Amino acid sequence: MSLCFARRPTLATIIVATALATTLACGAKEPPARKSGAADLVGAGATFPYPLYRAWFSEFERREGVRINYFAVGSSEGMRLL
Repeated sequence: MSLCFARRPTLATIIVATALATTLACGAKEPPARKSGAADLVGAGATFPYPLYRAWFSEFERREGVRINYFAVGSSEGMRLL
């Protein structure tokens, strides 16, 4: 897999790409059975990191059987909803 950047990547881009690659490259295991009546986690906030969060939440659900519903509504709206 190669990443193509139109300009030199920023430190933030490198950190996000590294975190995502690490998350996706971790060893696979069978997902635990989802318990009936298990509560989902719900959150809301920033839109910029949402693609990374989505990958993390998907992996977390696969490994732990807990679903996280995140609404990318913007930082200010996410704080307002607290």
